Amino acid sequence: MGHQIHAEIARLGFLQGNAFVASALLAMYAKCGCTVKAREVFDKLQVGNQNVVTWTALITGYVENGLPEEALFCYQELEHGPIPLVLDAIILISGLKACGLIRSAHKGREIHTQVAMKGLERDLLVGSSLVDMYAKCGILSSAQNVFDSLLLPGQDVVSWNSLIVGYLEHGMGEEALRHFEQMQMRGVCPDNIIFVCVFRVLPNNRK
Repeated sequence: MGHQIHAEIARLGFLQGNAFVASALLAMYAKCGCTVKAREVFDKLQVGNQNVVTWTALITGYVENGLPEEALFCYQELEHGPIPLVLDAIILISGLKACGLIRSAHKGREIHTQVAMKGLERDLLVGSSLVDMYAKCGILSSAQNVFDSLLLPGQDVVSWNSLIVGYLEHGMGEEALRHFEQMQMRGVCPDNIIFVCVFRVLPNNRK
């Protein structure tokens, strides 16, 4: 059905002149797992229509389909492209997720610098993504620093999860337990993910 709609869009001439139609088409192919087709659609766009909306659809699609290397390659294309574009929070978050998946701390720090320049460090979703990226890369001190800088509403179950799981994955069970207890003391209700991780990893005498 998506292919049929694509053909109709092309017949009507909507694809070249409408970035929102193009981004919707890209997102459709990405959500269907057809990332090669999504890239084909993107490459056929005129340079002027390869804007932040279409770049976001493409990069997010790669991340959601477990292709972080391709996502970061596109991110670098975007950064060094012929037309400078303003990176928004969604693209930054997708870049951070890709860095976490391939444990690319160097690129993650570069994106963190861009986040700081835009004043987005305390944004709920961006802040949680930074914590998650650093935790996955094993840089727990940076993950902790970002977490501590979040305002209390930003220290939600998602950011707590990222931090605690990061400590657990890197063999710091006692630190994970301490944060697990702090989490509950601050009134944040743990979800099933945290309970499973904590009870699987911590020693029996601490359960």
